[in-house]
Amino acid sequence: MWRSLKRFLILGLGLSLLGVTGVFAGRALLDLMRQDPLADLRAEATAKEDERSIEMRDLTLRHYDKGKLVHQATVTDFSVSRDRRVVRAKGIQDGLIMQDGKTILKYWAGSADWDDYAKKLYAKETISAIHKDWQLKSKELNWDAPSQMLVLPNPVTGKLWGGDLTAQRFRADMRAKRYTGVSISWTGVAQAPTVPGPPRRWNVKAATFIALDDARIEYTRPEATDGEITIIAAKGDWDRKTDVFVATGNVRYYSAEANLLASKVTLYRKERRAVLEGSVTMILKPESEKKLEVTTLQPMRPIVPDEIAKDRPTAPPPVTDRQRDEELRRLDNRRKFPATLTANRVEYWYAEGSRRAVATGNPQARQELTEGRWRHVWATVADWNGELDSLVLKSSPNRKTVRLMTSLGDDLMATSATLSTKEGTESYSIIDGEGVVVTDEDDDIPRTGSQPPPEQEAPPPLRGTI
Repeated sequence: MWRSLKRFLILGLGLSLLGVTGVFAGRALLDLMRQDPLADLRAEATAKEDERSIEMRDLTLRHYDKGKLVHQATVTDFSVSRDRRVVRAKGIQDGLIMQDGKTILKYWAGSADWDDYAKKLYAKETISAIHKDWQLKSKELNWDAPSQMLVLPNPVTGKLWGGDLTAQRFRADMRAKRYTGVSISWTGVAQAPTVPGPPRRWNVKAATFIALDDARIEYTRPEATDGEITIIAAKGDWDRKTDVFVATGNVRYYSAEANLLASKVTLYRKERRAVLEGSVTMILKPESEKKLEVTTLQPMRPIVPDEIAKDRPTAPPPVTDRQRDEELRRLDNRRKFPATLTANRVEYWYAEGSRRAVATGNPQARQELTEGRWRHVWATVADWNGELDSLVLKSSPNRKTVRLMTSLGDDLMATSATLSTKEGTESYSIIDGEGVVVTDEDDDIPRTGSQPPPEQEAPPPLRGTI
């Protein structure tokens, strides 16, 4: 009996040990199955992919595409990836980018990668690039040979068409011969000769620019100046060969003699002439403010003769205002106060020695004096001569469309009128004048006329907001 029990215990213990061993053996088998037997080989293969299969120093690299040389450079350090795809180089000197056997770009860089499959160049570290139109410096240069596209994605400085250029980003489409830039500033001279005198330097700042060819450049939000005038607009278009600048969209034009607002300005810099169109407001500066300065400009409020006539006082102002009234009537103080002229079109010559302006399309001018006093004139054509300091107002043929009014109630119609704008000069002339002149009761000068001029003779009123 004891022998049978002993055998039973030994058999149970053996089965237990076998079960425990099976559990551990199963776990070991699972761990073994989870392992990658090729992991070491795979890591070694991956490392070899990144290995440099060739390393050389101080040599000249040449890359070809379909038998044509597309890239060449002298480098101080050179390596090729194992798959022969990427060439890495340092100390690039005399780098050449070729097109149809001709060099279109030279460059220098601290380091560069050439992807021989994609035919792309990625250069970094102190980039210098030279093209026939520009010489630029930056920190990165990307060149795509198939599309012939060059991108300098970082801020650039240098030369463009002989002028000084800065930009946040520069892009050159060599195939389309188009350059684009972001946040640019360019200072240089145009190709066209300037009359009179030598060419003036032209400084243009803009949000963006697109050079469509060797001559024409389009700008968004430009601010351009040459020291004589300044133009600010929504858009600009400049032809470097003819030196004609066209600004459109809320245009602000500044000069020493006058500031102007318009929908469109065509600036002929070669001739020192500007043509302004679309709700033009011209502000002639007083003598004390004659300088080129960018300020806030406000268009003149539209005024029609009937409204002025309605507000005309029925009696002379009180005696206490006589001094102000005499200031209004005096003609030698016209350059003491600014004058604002509005018209549909103004042609303005701004060169020293030939300053003048011709306004057409319902021109009118207004001058604000002290304490609410004003002068206002209408005409069919207004011709201002800055050299002679005179303003000539002309009527339509066979009509009296020149009208002169003041806040005192004066209201005159005429065929034409010539007014001096020179400080200290009271000369003026009126041809075929008729109307009303309001005087003090104590004055010896009689009133001329008893009724305002007939409505049919009134010039066409201003309409709409300027």
